[in-house]
Amino acid sequence: MSRPAVKLGGGGLPVGDSGPPAWRRYPVAALGVRLVTLLAGLAVLVIAPGSHPWWVLLTVAGVLVAVASPDRAGAGLALGAGIGNWFAAYGWHATPPLAATAGFALALYLLHTSTALAAAVPLSARLRGPVLRRWTGRCAVELAVAAALAGASYGLGRPGSTSALQLLGLLGVLVLVGIPVLLAHRSRG
Repeated sequence: MSRPAVKLGGGGLPVGDSGPPAWRRYPVAALGVRLVTLLAGLAVLVIAPGSHPWWVLLTVAGVLVAVASPDRAGAGLALGAGIGNWFAAYGWHATPPLAATAGFALALYLLHTSTALAAAVPLSARLRGPVLRRWTGRCAVELAVAAALAGASYGLGRPGSTSALQLLGLLGVLVLVGIPVLLAHRSRG
């Protein structure tokens, strides 16, 4: 009985040969989705002015967990800490610049949706083109509806504002954005 010339270890690689680096073993699209999560998390940190160290620490921890293990609560921690940092910087009654607000909202949205996609698809799975196109298309529709509503809100007169009125307005926008998206998803089957 002959012995094999090379002893194979885990994963069928010869012992002592580690093969390609770990990040090269995964499909580019799966790594790309996690890169979007990381960049969106960095944008959440950069856009909010006057970052408080605790909010920054919590946001960084959440982003790292979201990238490393997207099915955990990392995205929720990053989103919550990012929003906490935003309110710590601007308070309840300040009016932040429109560009910063839109950029911050976009970063939060991308952080949330890219983490959700990464959680639904294992890192080792190949993402097919149709899946990425549907995801990108859905993101584009949701962002277009949100942008249209935000643009329309700037054309309206501003009544006296209270915290309760702001929260009700936010809820209204979420409902108005959510209904067309829900109807579009249901019509596709």
